[in-house]
Amino acid sequence: MEKENLIDNGEYLSPPTMFLDIDGTLVHFPHSPEEYKSIANGTEKMKLLPGVREKLWEWETKGCKIILTTGRREMFRFETERALKKAGIGYDQLVMSCGCGHRYIINDRKPGNDKDDTAYAINVDRDEGFTNLEI
Repeated sequence: MEKENLIDNGEYLSPPTMFLDIDGTLVHFPHSPEEYKSIANGTEKMKLLPGVREKLWEWETKGCKIILTTGRREMFRFETERALKKAGIGYDQLVMSCGCGHRYIINDRKPGNDKDDTAYAINVDRDEGFTNLEI
């Protein structure tokens, strides 16, 4: 049986899935309604934060899944997708309307892998970028 047909029981671990917030994490946080509107309507590009493009390329090269999350409302999906494309941000999935409260990832520990944790949280300061991010 080929590896891609196996259920992940801890013997084979696929590349990680990266859950990444957009505003303030990947791109400069829009600090005013006018700035947000100009990005949403396409008159201004999202401003990538330092190290983000390089880190995204590194993760894509390693086969990581890139899941973007945002508190932006679902009704702005088209505008958000267009802005991400203009900024050159590739991803596998976009999850919208996450709200701006705390976010939790809950995952199981895989048997046979010494019960290593399989979910991690990393918080970066708003608009800091990924220059000093090591995973």
